Amino acid sequence: MNHTAEPWRVGKGYGAVVADAKVRDGPIGADDVHSYGGYLICESTTKDNARRIIACVNACAGLTEQEIKLAVKVWKTKRRNIVL
Repeated sequence: MNHTAEPWRVGKGYGAVVADAKVRDGPIGADDVHSYGGYLICESTTKDNARRIIACVNACAGLTEQEIKLAVKVWKTKRRNIVL
């Protein structure tokens, strides 16, 4: 696993995404847990985008990148075959 461990969540301040786990090679100040409410993954994104990023990352917890790609491919195939 090369990414920061889940769970991710909305932090303090505008559009901050944080985690409880330390961020490897994170942005400057990423370890300012008091200011951000956790270890900073990213900031300055809209609240809607932050929530979507968090939902996607947390939903994929424990899966490899290859497993995620395969799941998306299967889902897209099934979605195309739906008749309304």
